[in-house]
Amino acid sequence: MLASELAEELGVDPSVITKRLTAYRAETGQEKTRLLDAQTAEHMREVHRLLQTQTATTTREAVQRALGRWVGPLSTGEAHQLSRRIEQVDTRLQQIGQMVGEIHDIVTTRQRQRGLQAEQRPPLQVHGQKLDVEEVLEEAALDGDETPDGDSLAAFRQHTLGTTS
Repeated sequence: MLASELAEELGVDPSVITKRLTAYRAETGQEKTRLLDAQTAEHMREVHRLLQTQTATTTREAVQRALGRWVGPLSTGEAHQLSRRIEQVDTRLQQIGQMVGEIHDIVTTRQRQRGLQAEQRPPLQVHGQKLDVEEVLEEAALDGDETPDGDSLAAFRQHTLGTTS
């Protein structure tokens, strides 16, 4: 359907439909086209009806109502209630931020402690020779081995050396 055909159907000047379509396209993000699809034509009929019955006072309001996006003005009480709720959400977000910071501090401290513990351990010796644990673990990882308990080598490395790979 052409916009001019819709204007004739509704009994309005084509410039009125052009103005309404401009508002409609701005609201929906649609590109300007020569032909109106069925949904657009139906929405334009609804916009016309809303303006004729004075249910909507502006073209923009009528378009938003036709699209189901209209939100009327808030009463003072509703505005205060909304403000209080936003403040509650903001307060809760700040609390969560503090908790995340505390968790970060705990994790960082534990990681540092494990690193110090690993550095302070005496080197492992087998038959009087220093054992290079990293080398043994790398060889075992290539073989896909697990510890005798069935733990992964990563868990064993974490427990033995206090590090992760």
